[in-house]
Amino acid sequence: MHLHLDELWLTAAGTRARIPAIRRTGYAAAMISSVGTSIGPGKTVSVRGRCIVHDDRATRDWMLPELARAIRKDDEAGAQAFLALLDSPGRVVIELKPDYELNFDSKKMWARKPDAAPPGRFDH
Repeated sequence: MHLHLDELWLTAAGTRARIPAIRRTGYAAAMISSVGTSIGPGKTVSVRGRCIVHDDRATRDWMLPELARAIRKDDEAGAQAFLALLDSPGRVVIELKPDYELNFDSKKMWARKPDAAPPGRFDH
């Protein structure tokens, strides 16, 4: 798996300890896992980069519905319920622009020693 990201949009409660740290340093890191996706388990991408913490209503108004629809793809009522949960006082949106990426694909590792691979690892 190779994933190149121009930016990540994340959300958190503004009271989380990481938010003042991101505001102070302007940097953060995130790891994205393939678990639960159509590409199967065992793949990750870790990113590090500059961040902007957005606390304005306009940013939340476009980002939070997008996130809710992505999480609850085929369930409009579920997406609306998730949006109601997310759209809370003090919530912030974090814009992360990666300047470093590290990809990992366990399939490549297991290919070197197939007898050590967990059952089903090569099914995806």
